[in-house]
Amino acid sequence: MEIPTTTLRPAIERGHWIWVRAVQLISQSVLFRLMNSPRASIIVRCYNEREHIGRLLHGIFEQRMDDFEVILVDSGSTDGTLEVARQFPIEDVVYIAPEKFSFGRALNYGCEAASGTFCVFASAHVYPMRRDWLETLLMKFDDDVALVYG
Repeated sequence: MEIPTTTLRPAIERGHWIWVRAVQLISQSVLFRLMNSPRASIIVRCYNEREHIGRLLHGIFEQRMDDFEVILVDSGSTDGTLEVARQFPIEDVVYIAPEKFSFGRALNYGCEAASGTFCVFASAHVYPMRRDWLETLLMKFDDDVALVYG
């Protein structure tokens, strides 16, 4: 999105062209990111969840809504969790050292890697029971809802 020259000219004449160009580049960057970002980033933190992770990811990738990415935050799984997870098209695996692990820190790491408009948190041992789980969860955000928990 280009700023019209008529908007740039007065700013350049006052010696502010650097600021205008910076604002223009930032605006383009933000707009590009918003246009190319998934609606949701599903962040899954896990540690030795081989028994459950496949069922969770299967349920996620069966959703009717497909405008999402999955980010796995793993804190040193040794039971084959990652091997099972890699059978699905997960966007990213973020590693956190076991000695640095806390539930909040793991979620923060996932949020840093996320590019979605909304972050959705799922523990590795929970399963979506319906194909409209994600769609239903996010639906109310169009009505100025700020947080959904449960």
